[in-house]
Amino acid sequence: MSSLFSITKQKVLERVGAASKTVDSDFERKKVAANEVEAQAKAALAAVSAFAKTLGAADHASSSLSNFVAQTYKNDTDYSDFGEVYQAAHKTMTLAYKEVEQQTLYITSRLNDFLRNFDVLREKLKERDRVRVVYDHYVSKVVGLKERKNSRLKHEETQKTTEVEKLTRNNQKFQDADRSFHMAHDDCLREFTRLTQNRAELLDPILIDIMKLEVTYYTTCTGALSSVQKLPAQIEEVHQKRLEAAHNEGYPSNTKYDDEQLNESYCSEDDALTNSSSPQQSKAQMDKTPASAADGRNEGEDDVFELSNPEFAKQVDSAADHDFLA
Repeated sequence: MSSLFSITKQKVLERVGAASKTVDSDFERKKVAANEVEAQAKAALAAVSAFAKTLGAADHASSSLSNFVAQTYKNDTDYSDFGEVYQAAHKTMTLAYKEVEQQTLYITSRLNDFLRNFDVLREKLKERDRVRVVYDHYVSKVVGLKERKNSRLKHEETQKTTEVEKLTRNNQKFQDADRSFHMAHDDCLREFTRLTQNRAELLDPILIDIMKLEVTYYTTCTGALSSVQKLPAQIEEVHQKRLEAAHNEGYPSNTKYDDEQLNESYCSEDDALTNSSSPQQSKAQMDKTPASAADGRNEGEDDVFELSNPEFAKQVDSAADHDFLA
């Protein structure tokens, strides 16, 4: 109970600045370095997980796309096995992703094992801080008792028996606290060294596997897609042949024509119209055509054209009265 009271009292005094706290600058520097290594390992874990997750989403979308292409060209003899070739390439890529998935689980498991070292370190730091508070408490207490003893000796006063016993008792407690503190302190230092100075030894094998994983995956995908490289040109060739066939059979198509072909087509149509009737013939025919026949009436009918539908007649009258240029 007295030990808990002493620890609480020391913490309160440190908080208000009435008691000093043991600070080791070299220890704090190594602690910061260990925190940086932990942050790097966590970043690597997050990156590997995100990499696998992104590839999973891409593989799912890629598989859906390959299925669509395969169904589109299914049972179409003109397109041969284009859909099957495309789908086979994506199946190879899916197998490569499954391997990535398995390797990622292995890598993340090892990274998590490495990060658990920092959980152990945190527990050791907590223990060090606990015994450090006890150590600082007895440092202050023993220093105070010794100063009181020296003051009495200076004034040639007899030291009380209770004070001598108290100093002896607290001095023993200080020695026990000192031993516990330095054991915990040294234990943390050893862990700092193991996790920082030996970082390469611990992390290098994991990083090597990450790099191998990427290289293997992308190499496999590149090899699989090499069979797809010629497909766009082959599909385009079949597509153009189909358009030409459709055009030759008289069906509308989007076949591209050269300007010369279009001009030849237009010229041939104009020549046909010109040859069918000369200007003189056209004029003579127009002169012989009665006015009634020109506007669609039989000869002898009244020139007044009446509208049989009254409602439509009203719309026509209304339109005639409207000034469209206004």
